[in-house]
Amino acid sequence: MEQKSAKFRIILGVILVVVCVYLFSFGIIAYHYPTYEKFILKHSLNTEIAQKQTKNVIDYFQGKSELNGFDAREASHLRDVKWLFRLLLVLMFMCFVTLLFIADRKVILYGGILSLIFPVVLYIIPFEILFDWFHRILFTSGTWLFDSNSLLIQMYPFEFFYDFFVNILARGFVLGAVLTGLCILDRLKHNI
Repeated sequence: MEQKSAKFRIILGVILVVVCVYLFSFGIIAYHYPTYEKFILKHSLNTEIAQKQTKNVIDYFQGKSELNGFDAREASHLRDVKWLFRLLLVLMFMCFVTLLFIADRKVILYGGILSLIFPVVLYIIPFEILFDWFHRILFTSGTWLFDSNSLLIQMYPFEFFYDFFVNILARGFVLGAVLTGLCILDRLKHNI
């Protein structure tokens, strides 16, 4: 029984490491205007409005201001996104706290390795499918679909979200590599 419990703890810990790595990666850029601006300048159909409105959106997500300039459907979707951002950050915190109690070198090492494999697996699946699944699972049906002339689509076309997603994966991959490297160095240090 104790062996099953130890195996469960390791598996849970490894999964939590991966969740923490990628939610932390998300958290780094979720409220970071320069990241948004980089993708706006690259993809937005109206960069001037997108730059101005994105500052308002980020302030709104942080609870610093009210949302301005969006129609009722767009504002409703952004309220859902704000709730989701907060939920993901709370989940990251809870996973991190849990890891403090169950993680050891082996959990961190395997979690770091799995963090390196995770984006490769996701990269195999076309982003259009991932984007669709993500929205179907997390949002009420139809509340995330907008006409091509809506302000949200003008500000944040599909390519914007693809770059945002790749940025999260790249940061998570680097963090996974750092964790893996630190664990390997620690193991080598103890073997000397």
